Amino acid sequence: MKAPARTPDQELKKLIPKKVKKYHPRKLPGDKTDIEVLKKAFKKRPNGHPQNTLLIGPTGAGKTHAVKKVAEKLKMPIIRVNLNRMTTVEDFVGQWVPEQGGNFKWEDGVLTRLMKNGGLLMVDEINAAPPEILFVLHSALDFREITLTQKDGEIIEANKDFWFIATMNPDYKGTSELNEALRDRFKVILEYPYDEEVENRVIKDKDLIKMANKLRKMSNNPTKDIRTPVSTRMLIQYEENKKVFGEKLALNMLVNKFKKEERRAVKEIAKLHLIENDD
Repeated sequence: MKAPARTPDQELKKLIPKKVKKYHPRKLPGDKTDIEVLKKAFKKRPNGHPQNTLLIGPTGAGKTHAVKKVAEKLKMPIIRVNLNRMTTVEDFVGQWVPEQGGNFKWEDGVLTRLMKNGGLLMVDEINAAPPEILFVLHSALDFREITLTQKDGEIIEANKDFWFIATMNPDYKGTSELNEALRDRFKVILEYPYDEEVENRVIKDKDLIKMANKLRKMSNNPTKDIRTPVSTRMLIQYEENKKVFGEKLALNMLVNKFKKEERRAVKEIAKLHLIENDD
């Protein structure tokens, strides 16, 4: 059954990002930036729809920030879903909910809502999706439609401005390798490693970057004591905290982001790169 005539979802206008903090685009091969590529993925539509997009990288590397900045530039509403083992199909497609008087009404899920009205659905940790959610997403990504079997068999065809962006952190606990069938459905795939060029633009204290790189080398070495990712976001937070709370407390807050068994090694590295050089 085809969907009835739709009433525009006015509430979505409130989900258009505003005043997103400054983003420093990262350079990609071909003299392009990630922001340019993302905007083109939305505007250039070989099949009539924005191109399915996958961003891969560690936590705090700027994936979400980049997407929000693009949504702001395009004036697009954005809904972000962080997948975990508790996420249900109903969260995506919708469900019947009780009303006063013992009646029930249908409430659209995030996928249905944006497919009807247009907008950007950002799904974090796509590699943590359970099979039943992947089944729904395959239909949405392949055919740009889903069937609301739990409702009345209504077929939802995607609005021309519905855009699906997924992110994944291959090293995130509780996730698995993205299967080839799903990966193949993404036409645009961008890598978001920690970018030293970007960090040199946003981080004033270059010794902080040196410290981060030392810790990252240790985290990549299975014989070392550091496993916690040292994200760009973590470095930005340290500099912001230093302005507000002073160096000692800011450093304490930075160290507290690591596991207890890692903190001694982090403190030693910090003393070498931060304390002695801050005269």
